[in-house]
Amino acid sequence: MYKILFYIFLYLASQDGLAKEFIEPLSPGEGYAVLALVISGEVPKSVKIQTPKLFGKSYLFEDLSDGNNFKIIRLPAGEYRWTKVTTNRNSYYKIKEKEFNLNIQEGSINYGGHLTINTNWQFETAEFDYINRTSQTIEELEKCCLTLLNEYPLLFTERAKDPFIKFYFDSIQSRQTK
Repeated sequence: MYKILFYIFLYLASQDGLAKEFIEPLSPGEGYAVLALVISGEVPKSVKIQTPKLFGKSYLFEDLSDGNNFKIIRLPAGEYRWTKVTTNRNSYYKIKEKEFNLNIQEGSINYGGHLTINTNWQFETAEFDYINRTSQTIEELEKCCLTLLNEYPLLFTERAKDPFIKFYFDSIQSRQTK
């Protein structure tokens, strides 16, 4: 009974813009992963992210659309890689060799970059890139889940360092203390 009432509440809240997306709380040893894709060309069926272990954990990002795709999920702490784009024709492209990584740290929101996918199914070609759009990610997080952003630190987990996140939150904090 409570479960039904909870889902009714979520539905009604989303109609008023109060709840953008329900995000499950973290368990010990988990972190949030920001999965961000930019798709141009024909929209794929799914994109896979997984651990580098042979039988490691994996996640399929489905229900994709042309343009920006943004999702937050819980994952066990560890290293993950974007590995495969599956087409609607049940063929796929491997993207392992590009090493587009996302490192999940426990108790934090982890962003590694936006995976861009440009496909041309007619010629069976695809181009992939991994770009840093931290400011766009912060904007999306503020829209969908400000409470989460206030509760957990946001980390840029790609190999290159990005001072923007610290600068952004320091500037907000300095404005609040004035």
